[in-house]
Amino acid sequence: MPAKPSCFPRTLTALLLLAAWSIPASGIEFDDLSEAQQQILAPLADEWDDLPADRQERLMRSAERWQSLSPADREKMQQRFERWREMDPQQRRRIRDNFEHLQDLPANEQERIRREMQRFRELPEAERRALRERWREQRPDPSRPASGPYPPGRQHHRESPPPQRPR
Repeated sequence: MPAKPSCFPRTLTALLLLAAWSIPASGIEFDDLSEAQQQILAPLADEWDDLPADRQERLMRSAERWQSLSPADREKMQQRFERWREMDPQQRRRIRDNFEHLQDLPANEQERIRREMQRFRELPEAERRALRERWREQRPDPSRPASGPYPPGRQHHRESPPPQRPR
C-alpha cells in the first residue's frame, strides 16, 4: 500500500504564508505609536506604511527624543530643520560627507573639532562672518565648495585611507 502523502508540508507552508501576510511589511503600524508620537509624526501618516521599517524605527526614536526636549531646544531644532530644508541637494550632500568624514576620525580628533566648532559658535556674529569671508578668500577656487570639514591649512592627513563604515 502506497504511503499517504502527508499534508504537513502544505499546512506548514499555508501557516507561514498566513503569518507573513499578517506581519506588516512596513514594520511599525502607525496606530501602534503613542498618541504623542502620532501627533509629532502626523505629516508622515499617509506615507507611513510605505516607509522602510528601519526609517520608521528612526522616526519613532526621534519623536521620543523630541518629546523630551525643552521648548527652547525644540525651537532650535525647528530652526535647524528649516535651514536644512532650504539647502540645495549639493549642500546637504557636502554636510553628510563631512559628517561621515568626522565619524571616521579618531575620538580625540573628533573632540578637538567639536571644541573648535563650539568656540567658533560662541564668537560674536560679526567675527564669525569675518572668519568665514577670510576662509573663502583663502580657498584656491572660491566657486567650488570646500571638500572637507577643515579650513585651508588645517587638513587632516592620514597614513592610509580611512576604513569604510558599513552602510
